[in-house]
Parts: sequence; C-alpha cells; structure tokens
Amino acid sequence: MKENRPIVFMINVLRIGGAERLVIDDINELLARGINVKLITFLSEKEGKTLAGALRIERDSWIQFPCTSVYDVRGYWRIISCLRQWKPTALITHLWFANTVGRIAGVFAGVRTVIVFEHNVYDDVKTKKQFFVDRCLQHVTSKIVAVSEAVHASLVCHGISSSKILVLHNASAQTSSGGLSKTEARIALSLRPDEFYYMYLGRLVPQKGVDLLLEAFSACPHGTLLIVGGGPEREALQKQSVSLGSRVVFLGMRTDVETCLRAADCFVLPSRYEGFGITILEAFANGLPVIASSVDGIKEIVQHGVNGWLVSPQDVAGLTHALQLLYQDADLRDRLSAQGLKDVERFGIHRHVDALLELISDPCARKK
Repeated sequence: MKENRPIVFMINVLRIGGAERLVIDDINELLARGINVKLITFLSEKEGKTLAGALRIERDSWIQFPCTSVYDVRGYWRIISCLRQWKPTALITHLWFANTVGRIAGVFAGVRTVIVFEHNVYDDVKTKKQFFVDRCLQHVTSKIVAVSEAVHASLVCHGISSSKILVLHNASAQTSSGGLSKTEARIALSLRPDEFYYMYLGRLVPQKGVDLLLEAFSACPHGTLLIVGGGPEREALQKQSVSLGSRVVFLGMRTDVETCLRAADCFVLPSRYEGFGITILEAFANGLPVIASSVDGIKEIVQHGVNGWLVSPQDVAGLTHALQLLYQDADLRDRLSAQGLKDVERFGIHRHVDALLELISDPCARKK
C-alpha cells in the first residue's frame, strides 16, 4: 500500500451508534499502524451526541461536506474533487446515505476500490427505492461487507449478488482488561453502591425493543434499570416508565459508555431484529452477563447458557424470567461473564483491521 495514498472512510455523522463506533475504532487502529487515513462526513457533530472526541485523526484529515440529499450536485462535486486530489487506495463507506453518495462519487473520481458496509437487516426499514438503488450500485462496488450472516441473507433476498458480499463480523476496541472498578464507576455516575443494576445501551427506536424491556422489568420486584442512549422513542418510553418511578433511570446520550457498563450488573438487549449487536461485545469486554433476544444477528455472538441468556423475540414473560433468574443466580452470572470475557477476544479490532487490509489488497477475496 503506497504511503502517500490514503484509505478514505465516509459516514454521515459520528453520532453515538454501533456503525460510528466501528468507524472510529477502525480509523484509530489504522492510524496506530502508521497508515494514512482520511475521513469524510456530511453533517455537523452535535455536542453530547457525538463520539468525535474518541477519534485520533488529525483535524486536517477530516473533511465535512454539507450534503443532505443524494441529489445534491454541488455536494457531489466537492467530494469528487477531494477524492481526485487524495487518490485513495480505497474508499470505505458506512450506512445507506454514505454508501450511495460514496459509490456515485467514487465512480466519477476514478476510485478503483470501493467497499461498503451494511450494518443491519433492513427488510422492513429500507424503501423499495433504496433497495433498487442498492441493486444498481452493486455493479460499481468492489465488495459489500455484511456484519453478520443474517445481514448477508437479507441482502441476497433483496437482489444483491452473493459474490459481491463478504461477511466480516463487527468488532470492538474494548478489551477485557483495565478500566474502572464497579465501585469507582458507580461513584462517577452517582449511583447507589449496593443496588443491582440492569442496563440497556443503544438507540431508543422500536427495533431495540426497549418498550418490551420496560414491560418485562415492571414484573420484577428487584433492581434498577439504567437506559443509556437517545432517539425518537425516548419520550414515549419515559411515559411508559412513570409507574416504575426511580427504578428506571434514563442516562441519555453518553460518551462515557465504558463507565456506564462498568457500573452495571447485567446487560440487556431485547431487539426485535438485529444486524449484529455490537453493544454485546462491549458488555462482554466489561465483564457483564448478557440477556438478549434470539434473533439471527445476535445468535452469531451469544450462545444460550454459555456466554449469555437468550430469550425469544418479543417474549415479555420470558424476558421477565431471565431478568429474575440472573438477579437470583450469582453463579450463573459469573459463568456467563467469564465466558464473555474470553469470547470478546475473537472480535478484537486488530483482527477486523487485518481483514479489512486484506480485503483492500484483494477486493475479490471470498474469505469469511
């Protein structure tokens, strides 16, 4: 890889989300290896809702182009001019808007290697028009990275050629060592030292099933539920939790995610569907036992009774049982968390970047 030719990443904005955390971790790992990296984003970062502070890239290597529409000709011209100047070894894009804008701009800029990441099962999320655009643009894409086998299957169902897809599981830069103790984390968050804390971390959207979690938790007589994240469902969820009073704490959007995880006793992800579930890796790395729904993306990470506890999706009674079980059974919590600490090493960011660099050097590779 020629030193003067960068790898360029493109994503809409560095909000607090799984795809954005992966971009930051990949960039930081590449920079640590001495590789030239550039970043293009489209929207301005919002204070308190961004992970930009974790990004180690030099400011002059991060360009923000105002671009809010796939029909923004002026925006395309700016991006194309920038790509022509940089002559990147590869352009790597994440999420639908950047995947679309990046591939079109990449064609006109003459970028030879364009890799796009698909992070979710979008069967009921993307419009017919978006799926049509994806089918058309696959022909100017070097490789489409699916973050799980579930995402791969979904892409094929919507007309993406399997030969274009590579499954590369998401990764986390967090490791199973270091960090604050539970007591120190609770002090930092002004939490009670002797309470049992369940925790949800992620976007507050219907996909994540936080409404199901609140319903299940209302039947549990013990513990406090910490909800970390923001999104359009926050107000409705807060109204739903009114009857639970101080037993549910909305911590909002946080940049100190590791501190929040360290303070908890059990992590819960009750998704209705999931492309992967990167927050589970973060829970593993921080020694938390995991309760999660048994949807396809999650089942590629969590083995029931081995490194986590799986519940059928939208099974409120089953979720209540799991919450109570892990509260009561300290030995089970210890076994699950111990295995999670071991398993997280398989999803280390160094391995993800190794695979990414191999893909850049040979985009036609079909390894999984």
